[in-house]
Amino acid sequence: MIAVNKHSGFSMLEVLISIVILSIGALGAAGMQVSALKDTGSANNRFRAASLATAMADSLRADRSSAVKGGADFAASVTAGTCSNAAVQPVKRWQNQIACELPEGKGGVEIDTYWKRAVITVEWNDSRGNQGQTSQQFRLETRL
Repeated sequence: MIAVNKHSGFSMLEVLISIVILSIGALGAAGMQVSALKDTGSANNRFRAASLATAMADSLRADRSSAVKGGADFAASVTAGTCSNAAVQPVKRWQNQIACELPEGKGGVEIDTYWKRAVITVEWNDSRGNQGQTSQQFRLETRL
């Protein structure tokens, strides 16, 4: 008579369960990686917006006498530029740079000539990294 081992198929079941558990863990790790990539892209856009706003503030301070007057060279509503370097006015050139560097990027500068204060606004589309909220805005207020 042949002896039958009652536990012969148990190790195969353990292997299958461990493969399922490892697969679920690997899918979770992949999901976290995708989320991290989206957040990194969103943070990069925020950094670029802050850098662009600071660059405009430096440009305003460099030509303070003209900027304080608030003429057409330095004041503009929040509008989108074109991705080119053809503009002559500093704000238009800056808006073109925003259009090149940020998705659906727009920029604007408001100058309060009485208080000698500028509000610099940068807007962009951040639908990939911000859980469906498409419009993001960075505002920088500075004294001239």
